[in-house]
This record gives sequence, structure tokens and C-alpha cells, in this order.
Amino acid sequence: MSYTRPMGKRAVCVSVLGLLAFYAVLQALVLRPDGFFAGDQGTKLLQTIAALKHGPFTPWIDGLSHDIDPEFKNQEPLLVRRRDNGRLVGIFPWILPALTAPFYSLIGRRGLYVVPAVSVALTFLAACRLGRKLGTGAHGVWSGWIAVAATPVLFYGAEFWEHAPAVALTTVALDLATPGAGSSRCRDCASGVCIGLAAMFRPEAAAALPALCLARLLVGKATGGWRAGLALAAGWAAVTALMLPANHAVYGTIIPEHLSLHL
Repeated sequence: MSYTRPMGKRAVCVSVLGLLAFYAVLQALVLRPDGFFAGDQGTKLLQTIAALKHGPFTPWIDGLSHDIDPEFKNQEPLLVRRRDNGRLVGIFPWILPALTAPFYSLIGRRGLYVVPAVSVALTFLAACRLGRKLGTGAHGVWSGWIAVAATPVLFYGAEFWEHAPAVALTTVALDLATPGAGSSRCRDCASGVCIGLAAMFRPEAAAALPALCLARLLVGKATGGWRAGLALAAGWAAVTALMLPANHAVYGTIIPEHLSLHL
């Protein structure tokens, strides 16, 4: 065991560094920095610039066509005008542009991909921990690689999308909520916090909350049962309570624009 554990830790470290190096080479030498895979990313770029220029909770987009389109009638559906102050904002979740703004300031458009790439590494590490808990090996490296390479996560890490950080946070939530050494209500609450944060990136990630609560309930009293579910819900509720006024500051409504459109 004294030999296996260092080798396992080394494999995990090499894998994480390999993932980050892969994305660094991809963005530096392969992918063009002046174009996007999907049009939605253009709006998120405008949101990032606005967050950098005006602040994360006042990300007003400068409408360059304001002189010929003063009512912004031709900006929808990806840009919307707030009803209360007439400011132009993007419809996508504000948290990714807010976190990306410092990297964009440092290294330009390639900085847009730092958060997604790091999120893939975080997903890998959380899946490794989960693999170790479930007895798939001394270090869980295979669990980590399956989580990122046998799913679209490897692709998400190369795009300016919210998918990778949402997956990373839900994977961390699953790891925290899975019974093991050191399981406690604090870990369950932290798991709920991670789900709440994931839902800030991708609202559908909130479905992980009832899924984990049901799983813990089905497993039985040995893992906390309904008390674990309450701790999970409490962590999620705390983040959601903080998210609502932040949404109102950005969009002028507690329900984000992209979510209200889908509803």
C-alpha cells in the first residue's frame, strides 16, 4: 500500500496536468481565437466585456447601434432591454461572464476558456474521489477518465459554455453526498451548496437535488436517510436565496431572462 498510494497520486496529478496542457495547446495552437462554435457565445462575450467594464452586477452592454435602433428592437432574443432602466443585458446566466472577466482582461479571448478547462480538471478529481469511495481502485484514475472522456465533458471544456462548470459542481456534490469516511451533515449541506451553484450556471442542474435526496432516502438510515436530504436542501436553499437578489440586480427580475423565456 505504501507503494500504491504514491503511484496513484502521481497518476492523478499527471492526468490533471495532462488535461490542462491539452486545453492550453488546443486554445493556443489549434482553435481560432476570433470565432465561436455557436452563436450564443458571442452574447456571452458581450456579457463578459460588460462585467469587466461596469461590474458583475451591472453588466450593461453598450449598444453600438443605439443611434439607428434607439429602442433596441433588433437586439432580441439574445439581448434584452430591462424594463426598469432601459439597459441592455444578455439573457444568459451572469455567473460565467463574471468569473471569466478577469481572465479575459489578462489574456484576451483565450481567457474565455479558462473556467471551462479548469472545470474539466475539477470534474476529473471529483470522479476520482468518488471512484475511490466506491472501491474501483486505490486512486480512482479510471473513474476520472471515464467521467471526462466517455461523456461530452471533454468537449465542453473547449467551449465558452456553462456546461463544464455545472458538471464539475454536480460531480463534486455527488462525491460529497456519497457516504464514506468523514460523512456528516456538513458534507451533505456542502453538497447542496454545490448543486445550488451548479444551477446558477445551468438551471437544469437543480434536478440533482431531488435525485440525491431520493438516493440517500433509498439507501436507508445507515447514511442519514431523510436528515441527509434536509441538509442537502438547506445548502441548496441558502445559495438560491442569495442568487435571487443577484438575479434582480442583473436582469431586473429574480428569474433570469433565459429561464423565463424557456418557461
